[in-house]
Amino acid sequence: MYPRPSVALSPRRCLVVVDRAALWKDQCVEALEQVPQLDVTVLASSQIDASVQDPRPDVIVDLEGALCESDHRSVPLGVWSLRTRHRGRVDRTSPWREFLDGAVTFDVALTTRDQTGVLRTLRSGSFKLSLDAKRLDDVLSICAQWPSWALEELDSVPQAIEARPPWTMREHANLRTRLSAPLRASRKLIRAAIDRWLADFEWNIGILENTTPDQLLDSDYRPTIRWMQWDHDADGHADPMLATIDGKQYVLCESVDRRSNFGRIEAFEVSGSAARDLRCILSGRSHLSYPYIFKHRGDYYCVPEMSQNNAVVLYKATAFPYEWMRVATLIDRFDACDSTVFRYGGLWWLFCTAQSQDPNVQLFAFYADDLRGPWKPHARNPIKTDIASARPAGTPFRHAGQLYRPAQDSSQTYGGAICLNRIVKLSPTQFEEGRETTVTPKDFGTYTAGTHTLSYSGTTCVLDAKRRRLSLKWLGGLTGRASPRSYDRVLAHG
Repeated sequence: MYPRPSVALSPRRCLVVVDRAALWKDQCVEALEQVPQLDVTVLASSQIDASVQDPRPDVIVDLEGALCESDHRSVPLGVWSLRTRHRGRVDRTSPWREFLDGAVTFDVALTTRDQTGVLRTLRSGSFKLSLDAKRLDDVLSICAQWPSWALEELDSVPQAIEARPPWTMREHANLRTRLSAPLRASRKLIRAAIDRWLADFEWNIGILENTTPDQLLDSDYRPTIRWMQWDHDADGHADPMLATIDGKQYVLCESVDRRSNFGRIEAFEVSGSAARDLRCILSGRSHLSYPYIFKHRGDYYCVPEMSQNNAVVLYKATAFPYEWMRVATLIDRFDACDSTVFRYGGLWWLFCTAQSQDPNVQLFAFYADDLRGPWKPHARNPIKTDIASARPAGTPFRHAGQLYRPAQDSSQTYGGAICLNRIVKLSPTQFEEGRETTVTPKDFGTYTAGTHTLSYSGTTCVLDAKRRRLSLKWLGGLTGRASPRSYDRVLAHG
């Protein structure tokens, strides 16, 4: 269930073009039929010309990419269709065409042409490029919702089609890129097999002192990182959140219990490379992670991820950082991941993804006048669909009057890098941000396999990173024993 506001809609008539049966096309029609005040008719492309005349539809949703848009200029909202970056229609062969053209991600858009013939974007998304049929079904299930959302937003979001961003096409790759595609595919398959059977991942927390925002935003910046040293038996530490009080630095983070494979929240004071007075502060029967902390009116608050509990819960520190009390449920009946709370434009905002809606791809937003709510869903939820810059990755920070939002880049691997986005527009009906730079772990010493959380306080920054290590997980299958759950998978899926 997608959290979207209820809006009063204008009566409209929609023609849907479907020639070949597919599950995602059925899902698209079902979603359109749920839109209030919308009369939906499903036709084959050969029947469409006769149906456009009487009564005239307000929009044609072409799921086959078979119609000539210029022939239907009389339709008020035009012909909507799904496109990829290389002009191909969306079908089973689309990922292969994109792959052979050298694409890194699978980019899809719901488009229409304005009155001047410019191709405009109604909805768009960037997904991890995969040639697996099951993953393609998951992508198309998301795209199937877009026409219904776009119709709702025409009434709730004050933005004409002519004001929507243009959809730009990529040039086709050269012959050299096409010929190298099989080699790239082979490397990915080998790396995936190694990660699955012969490797596991260990996450750790690094400290960057005397670091300023402009350095983080500099793509040439090569930080000096002090990695934490641990004296207890844990599978790794990740999701660090930093606070500085009276010159002392405190970190809240996630640690995974080896016996239960559940994440728990720990707190400690930073003392060089040691974790002084390390304590577990939150634990339970379900997975806990991403202990996002912020300060409001002199008090510290924490919103840990507990997506298995299907709620976003607010905790208040009674004795920071070790004692906390539950004070409110901000959002109920929603399996939010990596909830990030901040102030912007006179409102409280909560950004998150959803465990059941591909947590690495779709970004949701909620807003409220008061911290404890009521919280309302953004008019364009999900406000962003992007494997490379959607999922929250730590504390937003301000620099030169601008707000920057860290986000996970999982286009290559889960938690592969951190994208720093600058928020351009944010209101209950609008959202726009642009990528400024990407923090990659290539210069992180031994922890070069990925990084996915960053927190900034004063002149100190903390982040996490992972490294590969040898693991004979395949022995569990040979002996009939269940191998331990990878800490990387615990972080990714809760």
